[in-house]
Amino acid sequence: MPRKRQPPRLIKRPDAACYYIKDGKERFTTGTTDAGEAEQCLAQYIVQITSPPTDPTIGKLLDLRLKSLEGKASHKNMMYFHNTLKKTFKDMRPGDLNKPLLAMYRTKRKEAPASLREELLVLRSILLHSGHDQKIVEVPKPRAPRERFLTRVEVQRLLEATKSQHIHTFILIAMTTGHRAGAVLGLTWDRVNFEKGFLDFNDPDMPVTNKKRTTVPVGSGLLAALRDVQQFAQTDYVIEYMGKPCKSIKKAFARTAARAGLGWASPHVLKHSVVSWMAENRYTADQASDLTATDSKTVKRIYRKFDPEYLREVANTLDISPIGLIRSFGKKAKK
Repeated sequence: MPRKRQPPRLIKRPDAACYYIKDGKERFTTGTTDAGEAEQCLAQYIVQITSPPTDPTIGKLLDLRLKSLEGKASHKNMMYFHNTLKKTFKDMRPGDLNKPLLAMYRTKRKEAPASLREELLVLRSILLHSGHDQKIVEVPKPRAPRERFLTRVEVQRLLEATKSQHIHTFILIAMTTGHRAGAVLGLTWDRVNFEKGFLDFNDPDMPVTNKKRTTVPVGSGLLAALRDVQQFAQTDYVIEYMGKPCKSIKKAFARTAARAGLGWASPHVLKHSVVSWMAENRYTADQASDLTATDSKTVKRIYRKFDPEYLREVANTLDISPIGLIRSFGKKAKK
């Protein structure tokens, strides 16, 4: 869990007589040895960095917003969106934005529709908080959820196409538990309970977010595979590559999927596939939600598509047309 950033404060350096202001990794001299004067310098510095600039560039507004997110779980993802926006808008001011410019940006980023939407939401946010018109930024509607999922035969093809232990183990765990890629990559050996057959995806060092994690039981097949993997482990992490924890699986997964002729598949499709299989096998929505740590609304949407039979009993109780009461309103046939 990242440490919470401390506010600017006064410090004394052993090699200097003056007081210094420490702000994160930066240090500034106050130019005075008097504690009272140093406090005044600190107060002026805090006012300076917290007061909004009179005519800020979009790059400056993005930096201020990103700084406000330090210590939060969203900081890492937001850094990506901010850096992408700064490549185009860094030196511009909010008043420079116009519809043709924004249309050009949407065209430029059309290959990444999900990221484009997040980037434009960030842009609207900084305009709103700086008192500028946010309506000029048109944000596309969310994409319709992907309904395609892997069959068991396709998963077998995927496993056969793997060329390294880390991607093979990742797929096995993901397809057994239905957990997100981040949860699988963050799994450590101390949270694999071989005796009772459980995997604990709750990372004690991670902040609690809306992306749920849970402890799930697993079968003997996966446990046997994990025992084999553990024999060669060089780190505390179950998924490792070249003696280091694996931080991202996207590129390795994409290459494996391409070799298997499943270029459309992504790590997230594995989770969606597990929920879909549970729907087809008539497990309850609560069981699917609890096992895969998936929001109940998402599970129910999938169940309505793949398993309408779970509403059969309700439909039967509402049936008000027994055979004896059915009437035909068609024209009577001539005798």
